[in-house]
Amino acid sequence: MNGRRNGFFEERMQFKDMMLIMTGGDNNAIDCLSELKLSDIHYLNELGLDGSMISILWTEACGCDVDRLQATIEAFKSGQYTKEQIHKNLTSWNVEPFV
Repeated sequence: MNGRRNGFFEERMQFKDMMLIMTGGDNNAIDCLSELKLSDIHYLNELGLDGSMISILWTEACGCDVDRLQATIEAFKSGQYTKEQIHKNLTSWNVEPFV
């Protein structure tokens, strides 16, 4: 599946197919991505976030708050957190908000 994810933006995949593959069908992850611009979805893909991490980002780190999600992604883009820090937080048992 990871090889397929890397080709999302290199081929003309339908948006719904990209969402299904990237989220693994996780409803919370789908809800999260549906709130984002395509460029932000692309960025989360580049970070290597899978469905469960996207779900945790949305529900636990951002409290299902769109503004907080946008602020968190901007913090990621500005380099406030490394890819390793993001993954470590999103896979820990005690997820902390990023912003």
